[in-house]
Amino acid sequence: MWRSIVQGFSGSLYAVALRMLLDEHEAQDAVQETFLKAFRARRQLRDTRTIGGWLRQILIRHCLDKPPRPRADEQDRTWAFVSDTSEASPQSQAASRQELDRTLAAVESLPPRQRACLVLTVFEQMNAREIADAMGISHGAVRRYLHEARQRLVEITSEPRAEART
Repeated sequence: MWRSIVQGFSGSLYAVALRMLLDEHEAQDAVQETFLKAFRARRQLRDTRTIGGWLRQILIRHCLDKPPRPRADEQDRTWAFVSDTSEASPQSQAASRQELDRTLAAVESLPPRQRACLVLTVFEQMNAREIADAMGISHGAVRRYLHEARQRLVEITSEPRAEART
């Protein structure tokens, strides 16, 4: 049974962890830790039909509990947020890539809870109540984090670019 659960949910959990942690190895570790925690707490699961949400909740809380690691490298993390763009022109890909890099840098600069709320809303299509349940915080806190995250992203992305000032 657990083998089929791991096989069935690994991909979707990895996608969430990757967007939250922005590091492949950290995301893989988070997914493994999620399955370990879930296995240890398996008797707490009341309804097996909700196992996907239960696993996602464990993962999200695990990701939020991880202390941020300093990044020594400037590895490309845009792949965590884009789909295949092979049909686009090279100029269009370059312009999109530049804008995505800037937006991703802005998202990375957000505090962890703001970033988590934003990622879960935008990429996982979770509503504020679902996020509140998954993160173990109030609905109002989620709404506040989302508001602050969006406000900060607007501030960061509307700042004049360094190359434009020189």
